[in-house]
Amino acid sequence: MTALPLSRRGFIGLTAMSTFLPRFAYAHEGHDTIVFVSDYLLKAAPPPGSYDIQIEPLYGNAEFLLRPTWEGPQPWLAEKVEEVDPLRWRITLKPGLSFQNGSPLNAEALKACLEYYRTSPENQGDAGAVLLGSPKALEVSGDLALDVVLDKPYPMLPFGCAHYAYLIFDAATVAAANGDFASLVDKGIFTGPFMWSTIEAGKITYKANETYWGGKPKLAGVEIRQVPDEQSGLQAIAAGEADVLAYPALALALAANGMPNVHYQVTDGVGFVGLLPNNTKAPFDDVRVRKALSLAINNDALAVGVGMGIGTAMKGWFPSSHELALDFMQHDPAQAEALLDEAGWAKGADGLRSKDGAALEARFYCYTAIGEGIATASADMLKQVGFVATVRRFEHYSEIPPVHEADGGIYTVYTESLGLNANPLGTMYSVFGTSYAGRKYADIKAILEPVQSSSDPVAIEAAMMAALQLNADNYYWLPTIDDKSRFVLSDRFKDMPLNPFYILVDATTAAAG
Repeated sequence: MTALPLSRRGFIGLTAMSTFLPRFAYAHEGHDTIVFVSDYLLKAAPPPGSYDIQIEPLYGNAEFLLRPTWEGPQPWLAEKVEEVDPLRWRITLKPGLSFQNGSPLNAEALKACLEYYRTSPENQGDAGAVLLGSPKALEVSGDLALDVVLDKPYPMLPFGCAHYAYLIFDAATVAAANGDFASLVDKGIFTGPFMWSTIEAGKITYKANETYWGGKPKLAGVEIRQVPDEQSGLQAIAAGEADVLAYPALALALAANGMPNVHYQVTDGVGFVGLLPNNTKAPFDDVRVRKALSLAINNDALAVGVGMGIGTAMKGWFPSSHELALDFMQHDPAQAEALLDEAGWAKGADGLRSKDGAALEARFYCYTAIGEGIATASADMLKQVGFVATVRRFEHYSEIPPVHEADGGIYTVYTESLGLNANPLGTMYSVFGTSYAGRKYADIKAILEPVQSSSDPVAIEAAMMAALQLNADNYYWLPTIDDKSRFVLSDRFKDMPLNPFYILVDATTAAAG
């Protein structure tokens, strides 16, 4: 297989904190347990293939076939993933693998897992097509070897094996649950060094997998404790009652500064906070209004005011230093007003615009703290050029697409660009290959689809640049600031290796001292 250059990284004011310190009903178990705090917890074991389960590698519960890195996919559960011929790939598992319940992970078990992903209604829908090249067959070719048979070449298949959508699990045990996914919590369905022990209100516990294929874990367990908010989580770490707050708000860095036992760590991210106007409904079905939206927003100001100097202003889909950078975001309110005038949105005495009796509305939808910060600040900027702008925060991301599709508006969402499997081409195709929630990008999809089966780096780069230009010309998907991976760590775990791929705890994780 021709190596793709895509596998190289180069290519491709808080309010005062309350003095109240929540006292958790547990004792910190010294060096035996790592304790996470979060303001959101699962209420039950979610279905394999669902988005909610994809965070499990963070806690050492689930693993992939290949490990994502900036240097390209590396062996993990699979010893190798190799091209037999353009229409056949062979996945060879490492010997001696087993699920946490003791069942062997061999080629037959892997086939059952991948078949589940292909056929299960719980699967997120695009994994088979986008990540493994829509296999027409899965054939066992040895005790540890599974062949993926394709209709057309798909050189990016190894990146699919390193994607968070493909956690490897015991499909036979899942099938036996007959849809009762909550019953899987103590069934050891994954392969990682730490396995679910309990999922209850306000607390999730994992115990060490004593028979882990990679060696006995150094920690006895992992806990996740729910806190009312991130400030409470920060205080818990400062008090020595917790160890990790993952992906906190950027603003928390200011509160963490100078606190004892608290280390706010930042590492490179793989995406940005994006604004997605529904381009099928007024007013954003008019490209002039979408362009006015982009011109009214000041990403440099967002990087300072919302990003707290940690987030960096984005000018295009990729960072400006990237080899494929195509900068198009610029701040020009006067040009924004001229475009809105041209589109027939007249400004009234109150400074707000309307046309044919309808107000020029920009409804922002968000579901995270950073998304809400971006949406609120952007709404204020849009008001300056005549929009009636509002912000609505949802409890869960799944609530937003139906509203966005039905009512229009702007979805404020975390957007992968470099990719959580370090594959910018596959990530871009996945993003623009969808058409739900009012987003229609058939023109970009048509450009990217043919090169999904190409190993020609020149053709791939040309297609990606053409797709980026279309996005820039049509203002479909607007970047604001990058979203770096962030962790608040206790003294005990301040030297823990970090990465942006949602992988953190493993068998070697240990407390300092």
